[in-house]
Amino acid sequence: MSRLPVRSTLVAGLVILAAAPASAQWLPGTYGNTAVLGAPYNPEGATDLDVWFRNRLGGGSPSVYNFVERPVGELRIGRGNADRQLGINAPVTCVPVQSCAGGAPYTPGFRAWTNGATVAFTYSRTGNVFSLQLGSTTISTGQVGGPSANAVLFRTRSAGGATTSSFAFSNLFVNGTAVGSGVGSSSAGADDTDVLLWVGASSFSNFSITGNVTMAWTGTVPTGSALAGQIKLLDVPTSVVPEPSTYALLASGLGLIGLVARRRRA
Repeated sequence: MSRLPVRSTLVAGLVILAAAPASAQWLPGTYGNTAVLGAPYNPEGATDLDVWFRNRLGGGSPSVYNFVERPVGELRIGRGNADRQLGINAPVTCVPVQSCAGGAPYTPGFRAWTNGATVAFTYSRTGNVFSLQLGSTTISTGQVGGPSANAVLFRTRSAGGATTSSFAFSNLFVNGTAVGSGVGSSSAGADDTDVLLWVGASSFSNFSITGNVTMAWTGTVPTGSALAGQIKLLDVPTSVVPEPSTYALLASGLGLIGLVARRRRA
């Protein structure tokens, strides 16, 4: 008779354990500015997209939201013909949060931008070779292969100032899958940064990211990344990890199992 309450408690404990909440993480899909800066993906309450992203790369709390960056494809306005307009860049890490390192180009590329022109691009990887093609210009780099990715973040920036300018990604595809309706930044006296995050259902090593890019400005040509876009490959956590309360319930359940075993031996 004395065993029945113990069994009832154990069953109840298992039921509670099965129903315990789990930490929310990134689900496959497409996320824009509003989604990434809102709950639950912005627990620090950042209002600046670059701060939000550095938090994700820097071990921000809770850790289930953190990203790992892979080599980055970059399209930018340089400082004249001697400064790159294309790049395949090393990943960035930010540890502690906001103290970042990396990002230097493995391979720079050079081309003249045409005001208002829309140009096709392809960023791809085959084996250990990464390639970035813009129009008829292609750059590539090897020996930077490594772990796979499962997400792509498109980041656009248009710097403020006297010049009105815009940078836009459009007609985006990742491995043949359409990604949103594009993303772009436009400035007229104030900086503007925007992001579009695509999270896939599975990881990939080889990839092909395609789309169009358009840069436009009035007056003097912007310089020094005043107009820029980046294609960031990321490893983003998508599996559900139990919250600490779930582990506490698990420990309680194991304790009850042990209690039942001891009483049976007695």
